[in-house]
Amino acid sequence: MFMPTTDVLIIGAGIAGLGAALKLQRQGYRMTILEARNRAGGRIATVEHQQPSSHINGTKSNAWSELGAEFVHGMEPHLLSLFNEAGLLLNEESGPFSFIRSGQVLDAHEDVKGSATILAALYAYVGPDCSAQDFLQRHFASKHWQQARAQVVSYIEGFNAARLEDVSVHWLQQCQHAADSINEERQFRPLFGYSRLIDWLVQQLGSENIVYEQEVRRLSWSPGSVTVQTRNAQGERENWQARATIVTIPLGIWQAPAGARGAIAYEPDLPSKWKAAQDLRMGAAMRVVFHFDDFFWEQEGEQQQIALPGLGFLRSDDPTFPVWWTQAPLRVPTLTAWVGGTQALPLAEADEASLVEQALQALSRTIGRSIETLRSHILATATHNWSRDPYARGAYSYVPVGAVDAPTRLAEPLENTLFFAGEATDTLGFTGTVHSALLTGYRAASEVTTALQIE
Repeated sequence: MFMPTTDVLIIGAGIAGLGAALKLQRQGYRMTILEARNRAGGRIATVEHQQPSSHINGTKSNAWSELGAEFVHGMEPHLLSLFNEAGLLLNEESGPFSFIRSGQVLDAHEDVKGSATILAALYAYVGPDCSAQDFLQRHFASKHWQQARAQVVSYIEGFNAARLEDVSVHWLQQCQHAADSINEERQFRPLFGYSRLIDWLVQQLGSENIVYEQEVRRLSWSPGSVTVQTRNAQGERENWQARATIVTIPLGIWQAPAGARGAIAYEPDLPSKWKAAQDLRMGAAMRVVFHFDDFFWEQEGEQQQIALPGLGFLRSDDPTFPVWWTQAPLRVPTLTAWVGGTQALPLAEADEASLVEQALQALSRTIGRSIETLRSHILATATHNWSRDPYARGAYSYVPVGAVDAPTRLAEPLENTLFFAGEATDTLGFTGTVHSALLTGYRAASEVTTALQIE
């Protein structure tokens, strides 16, 4: 059987794999990306709708929905440089941040003050690692902090897709320090969707260097040599050989049971990697995107109907989908529902129709419009359950108590032959973001070039 041979095999065509490939290609190395899906991007996935359409920045465009990553968090220079090189525009998010509790719109400034005090104390905490839940119970358990504590819980779980009961305070501190270093308070969205960046990367690399619908089943290796066995869309086995391999699979695949779809068998085995992966956690998060025919939520209505003019972000006490946002400052009538962490776990097995229905019910409860009224305004919806996705098995990773070193252990190369990337291997505190995955791909590419030069 013919066995394609190259310098480097890259497992996974998400942003980590594509970033690593770009670095290697520009340094003259031959590489091949093996991707299980029929597309590149991994957990970056933009859906373009036939309608509605609107004029944005002077360009007529169909509406789009992000099923995965949506935001560019802060001013991380490597990711911004890619957008600039690709000639893609970013739109800085804006609009008021609103809070609704028990059907009442609250003063955002007043509601934030208490939660800001708690978060400042958490980030300044000095002591043994503990869970965020333990920290709150020790220091902010009184009734005085009840509302602020609820906001902090919603933020920590929703933003990090983490469970309060086990997420590490030391890791949250590391994440905040990293966020401050890139001014993460500024948030951007790629105009016309994140997948435009993926398309540009694929074009730069050349379609001949990415092989789709190749599910990696087995990886056999010895120092300086790797053989990868895949199963293609027809169920046929194929073999690939290289001097080195970069593994960029999501944490959910590392944690998948042997023999499960997407799981990889290694020969010889990688006990240190399995241990590091099991020490981490794959978080849960759900989003549903609604494209409406107008901005009905901005209008005053009947009793119990809430008006939210110029809405940017909305946080509520709804038990199913507590967070919503618009595309502000773009004037497009789109609302995105979000839930992460513990509240997302009951939805982990929900199909797409169920997610849409539950989000619609949450919106009805939150802003006081009937389900029938909401349905009458819908033009398109989009969602994807990453927890049910066999090649993701969750949203993104987080670090539990006592495992702050686990990403470093997962990232360590083996015998100058196996290298590891993906957001779960982030060691800088950027975990769960596009720039974290990209930077791990760049790091792995640098490690590979050093190793191959040594040979």
